[in-house]
Amino acid sequence: MSNAHGPRATGRAPTVAKCADLPFQEVSRFLEACQQAVKPKRKAELLRTFRTHHVPRSDDLFQVYRLLCPNIDNQRGNYHLKEVTLVKRICYAAGIDDDSPTMKACLNWRTDGTTKHIGNCVLTLHEHIFKHCLPEEKAHEMAHKLTVRAVNTKLDELVAAGEPNEGKGKQMLTLRWFLIHCTATQMKWITRIILKDMKIGRSHDFI
Repeated sequence: MSNAHGPRATGRAPTVAKCADLPFQEVSRFLEACQQAVKPKRKAELLRTFRTHHVPRSDDLFQVYRLLCPNIDNQRGNYHLKEVTLVKRICYAAGIDDDSPTMKACLNWRTDGTTKHIGNCVLTLHEHIFKHCLPEEKAHEMAHKLTVRAVNTKLDELVAAGEPNEGKGKQMLTLRWFLIHCTATQMKWITRIILKDMKIGRSHDFI
């Protein structure tokens, strides 16, 4: 059984036949545990456990690895979402207006001395917005909806909605879907995937 500290450590084979059917919760748990691990050896152990117990040797391995290494995914297009634009889109998706202190705090993530996460866009969003998402203990209830397949589909929608001829409204709808279906931790990793900046202490060669 999985726990909050990393991928499940049992001898059982993956419970899904296709990578696309893997609950994103398992991807999120692996990334969180890998980020928190200090020693390279521990990170390697976590990756080995994740592969053994959660990643089936199916013909769609790419579906998982494009989420783990978004910076080298050359098949997904451009989101057209740098930090400032992404912050605004997420705030609007959460129903936060331009004059809100929350919007101002998130936009000032580089310099806002009122947050302990100064200089960290994703953790500033986590503190002000994502922590109000689904409680972590509710993750299992969304596991059948928030699969690797669903995440990739929604990220593709986010790319399509970011084309110059599209309005910002479609991107906001997609981001709202994530806010509704994700826990705070999952939303943090979705945001890092969008920004293509995983910060797990290792390069893509490690994966």
